[in-house]
Amino acid sequence: MTPRERVLTALSHRAPDRAPCGYISTPEVDDKLKAHFRTDSMDAVLEKLGVDLRVIDAPYIGPELRTWPDGRFENMWGQIRKPVQNEAGSYMEAVEHPYAAFQSVEDVRNFRWPKAEWFDYSGIAADCKKYDQ
Repeated sequence: MTPRERVLTALSHRAPDRAPCGYISTPEVDDKLKAHFRTDSMDAVLEKLGVDLRVIDAPYIGPELRTWPDGRFENMWGQIRKPVQNEAGSYMEAVEHPYAAFQSVEDVRNFRWPKAEWFDYSGIAADCKKYDQ
């Protein structure tokens, strides 16, 4: 099966040849894999690893999000994250969870949820065509 067939089969609640897989890692691991496979392309790495899923994001163009000198930043979901180093690399750990303070449905309604107009969708079709298999 192709990755596309595998994912569509799984989404239709039928059994694919194997479970579709995705990929997430740290930039340091990505760099090591690119070096191992002698490529500058993460797409080539994902192909070599047999990863079925690809992520396509519309760039955020919404209201400016808060940042701090120590590297912490607010994401579009209102979560505060900070850089954390370990022996494998770095990742962004959530340190403030705004939803944890919700006590009512009204709190959910009043939260500043991301809006569709906060993203630039102009490149999505071209990005999708890159993976049309």
